[in-house]
Amino acid sequence: MSSLAQEVSAFIEVCVHTILSTRSVYPAALFESRRAFGLPVSSCRHPSLNQYVHALAQSVQAWLVAGEMQRVVIAILDPPRSETNRDGDVARLLERFVFEVRH
Repeated sequence: MSSLAQEVSAFIEVCVHTILSTRSVYPAALFESRRAFGLPVSSCRHPSLNQYVHALAQSVQAWLVAGEMQRVVIAILDPPRSETNRDGDVARLLERFVFEVRH
């Protein structure tokens, strides 16, 4: 893999953690402060969430190398309101973060 693709992937991973933390998608107690790219950032301490975010960020590398990726979109959805009756309840888009990629 190209080192640029690895760096972009790492950047996306840091961005996802930061967004999840600053937008309070998960409880603040799950996050810790660390440094990435010379800046203080938030990082989740939950192993399953870390694996998911890492796999997500790694998945973009092949598309970056092939020049086939135009953007990465991180969407925060409002979860369905009822745990018992989800049939008619649709998740609502709360926020969207778009990372444009130019080759």
